[in-house]
Amino acid sequence: MGKAVFQNRKNGFTLVEILVAMAILAVLTAICVPNFIAYRRRAEYAAIQATMRYLMDAEDLYFIGNEGFYPHKGIISIPKGAEKSIPELRYTFSKGHKHSYFIFGLNTNTGKKRYNYYYICVYSDFDFNDNGQKDIFIAKTCIRNGRLIYNRKIYQYR
Repeated sequence: MGKAVFQNRKNGFTLVEILVAMAILAVLTAICVPNFIAYRRRAEYAAIQATMRYLMDAEDLYFIGNEGFYPHKGIISIPKGAEKSIPELRYTFSKGHKHSYFIFGLNTNTGKKRYNYYYICVYSDFDFNDNGQKDIFIAKTCIRNGRLIYNRKIYQYR
């Protein structure tokens, strides 16, 4: 009698089994997607921090060898997604990167007054602090008359 019940059934899943599997997938998705988004945002934030720290290290090394920060006077713009090599800092922005970078340097020496300053500004492609606006990060160093005013400070705006 038990065999007769299953003789007409073909290999496959019943509607109930498929619905249970879909319900389990829905619950797992509801749990995993927010966590994945949070991990991705943290990874983006860590990548920006690492790039900024590398550029700050490169600026420090450039300063030691050239008695000034790079660029000597002016600004370098690296648009989002553009490949750009900066040999003076030994860094290359790869094609397709997600953020816009600006590197500003100012070095003046007027005899009595000597001023060395740089800032690195990053217009990010995400909102890490959940305020509804894409974040801006700025790192800067200032040396005035041989005295360190602030060194390697990183600020987050917006």
